[in-house]
Amino acid sequence: DIQHNENIGNFHFAHSFVRGNWRNSNETSPLILQKSCHDLDILSWLLNGNPCKKIASFGNLKYFRKENAPEGSADRCLECKYIDSCIYSPKKIYYNNIGAWPTLVASEIQTEEALTKSLEHNQYGRCVYKCDNNVVDNMVSIIEFENGVNVTFNLCAFTDEVCRTIKIMGTKGEIRGNDAKNHIEVYEFGKGEGRFANGKKTEIIPDVLEGGHGGGDTGLMNDFVNLCLGRQEDSRTNPRTSLESHIMAFAAEDSRVNGNVVYMNEYLNRFN
Repeated sequence: DIQHNENIGNFHFAHSFVRGNWRNSNETSPLILQKSCHDLDILSWLLNGNPCKKIASFGNLKYFRKENAPEGSADRCLECKYIDSCIYSPKKIYYNNIGAWPTLVASEIQTEEALTKSLEHNQYGRCVYKCDNNVVDNMVSIIEFENGVNVTFNLCAFTDEVCRTIKIMGTKGEIRGNDAKNHIEVYEFGKGEGRFANGKKTEIIPDVLEGGHGGGDTGLMNDFVNLCLGRQEDSRTNPRTSLESHIMAFAAEDSRVNGNVVYMNEYLNRFN
């Protein structure tokens, strides 16, 4: 079985999914599709393309709502008496990151004066409790694959780190990974020392490419160029595999909204 976590990070969620472009599923997409098609790609790849059999999801918009706004708070942060104490204050998220993400998104010109002018009018200067956001800030999915592997997938705004973590539990050992730390731990059952001969631990530091998204952007482009030049016959992440993760995301959102278990064969038949 597999436990997989998408730790969005509280400030990242506030920037991208409360104030930002992906805050409202009526205008863009559900959170699990926008943020976590990558996570579902990872799971499909680990299971060697084995298809999803059924999925059930639970989640809601728990915190970033008008009723949770502090008493007397303003609609715009620069006018608010809580600007120095609020967790999601622009002073903490944007003014401390001039010249870097996410301030690069919040203002076209990267100076304090230009940023202030932008935040007085644009979406990134709005109170996080008073935006037009509707995407969930927490979501749990339970997935069964055709080969019998069960997965629990947690997608949550309320984390300190911005990273993905995974634990793969097999009959002969366990694997743990953290992409932010670029660190994998492998435990082999019964090969350790001590009273219960616990797992023998092996630590792996993978070689990764430089570039955005942990080197993933560079890898995708290298893959594309190699295909065009005939250096390889197939892509490591072909359109069919990508389609699988997107269908899983839509099915998970269907389950969350309608409160039902989605059987993938039946779900796909709706569109035939």
